[in-house]
Amino acid sequence: MLLDRPLGTVTDRGKSLPDLHAYLRWIHDSNRKYMPAEDVINYVQARLAVVVPKAKPETIESVKGNSPIVHSVKIFDPLKGRFRHVLVEFFTGKLAPQCSLNAGIVMGARVLFHEQVDADSAAIILGQYVRDLPNTRVSGRLERGEFEEIDRVIRSTVQRVYNENGGQSDSEKSSALLTRTAESWKKVGFRFCDKSTWATAKFV
Repeated sequence: MLLDRPLGTVTDRGKSLPDLHAYLRWIHDSNRKYMPAEDVINYVQARLAVVVPKAKPETIESVKGNSPIVHSVKIFDPLKGRFRHVLVEFFTGKLAPQCSLNAGIVMGARVLFHEQVDADSAAIILGQYVRDLPNTRVSGRLERGEFEEIDRVIRSTVQRVYNENGGQSDSEKSSALLTRTAESWKKVGFRFCDKSTWATAKFV
């Protein structure tokens, strides 16, 4: 209760109760005053429960079930003839579309699979590559440093790619193309799992 000031409390038998005597004294005071409106507003606002909105999760395509994770790489436009270039530019921070982290993870997982890197090692490699990204605008989670969630996405993506080739519509054709691509990269000394070979990315 707000009078000329907030009504205080008294303790009676171990309970905290409104100070009714102070209230009655104020009621019978012919010169009683009221709290200024501004003070009332400030008093109430200071005691309102403030609900802090949760940060809106970054939209990341699911890596479960029959979700179209394969389509996420479309953010980089057609990859034919420029897959390695896009891959390297993304993981060196030169190519950094907003919200493209999951697409980069998908591409990296597919390549590591065809380089015959085991799934556990692939997840570790991708986790480190993501942490090394100089441009964090590719992911809100990366900007916020939410690496536990990012690692979860990496592990799930690697599992999906290794078990189902990323859920692509024509798994056999895509797998054959990537196998030939990985073999041609190997001939020019490029391996995605080894950053020291990335300088050869100028070869198509």
